Amino acid sequence: MTMVRLSELTIGQMGIIEDVEAEEHFRQRLQSLGFRIGKEVRLIRQALFGGPLHVRIGSVNVLPYWECPIPVNQLFSTV
Repeated sequence: MTMVRLSELTIGQMGIIEDVEAEEHFRQRLQSLGFRIGKEVRLIRQALFGGPLHVRIGSVNVLPYWECPIPVNQLFSTV
């Protein structure tokens, strides 16, 4: 498996969260949204010009509005 940032996944591709690289208060917010080590994520869509991502964590859809500093192991693409 290859390690990339969440924002580098292609649409439809899945990955496993390996780490959450953020300051403590921001990390806690991400964890409350479901971004936890070992969780499976799928990139649903990405806005143009580095805009927000739409990701699915389990059965929950999340739209983080930033360049996601979250390393994931690429799994496969379902597109």
